[in-house]
Amino acid sequence: MSFMTNADVPMLATKGIIENPVNPWTGSALSSELKQKGAFITTNDFFLAHHHNKNTFKIKNDEWIFVHDNIFDPTNWSEVTVE
Repeated sequence: MSFMTNADVPMLATKGIIENPVNPWTGSALSSELKQKGAFITTNDFFLAHHHNKNTFKIKNDEWIFVHDNIFDPTNWSEVTVE
């Protein structure tokens, strides 16, 4: 029942196996600290292939939602426009 995103996978995969894990491409320490502030998600339908091409996932500025903390509390969800 914890707030999670797909970005939690590296932390979960290395937990108890690698002490102080780092991103192998950037050398930055893995952390879930930024997630504590919430996450931006899109309402764009990935399966509408005619909106996208093989190298670009097109998301309009008004197709974003911000969610934080308890995902079951409707007050923690808000529509946002990304500039």
